[in-house]
Amino acid sequence: MEIGCAGVIDRGDEVRADWDLVGTVLGFDACHFPNHYNILISVPEPLTGPQLGLAPEVEVRFGQRVQVPHPPGNHPTPRG
Repeated sequence: MEIGCAGVIDRGDEVRADWDLVGTVLGFDACHFPNHYNILISVPEPLTGPQLGLAPEVEVRFGQRVQVPHPPGNHPTPRG
């Protein structure tokens, strides 16, 4: 993929292709630097690009994982 708009990608960010969740960012690999930079994606089951419906011009987005708040009165108890 080619990134057309600069930003910050962080571990744990969601990766979506055509709005479908692909996985989350696991980390980064610079083994081919400075030609390109690999973004490692954690997925429940390895799939190929065609299995994911990936093709040229498919929009890929990175975004913060949505945090689901704890219901009122059900917060984790701090350890101390």
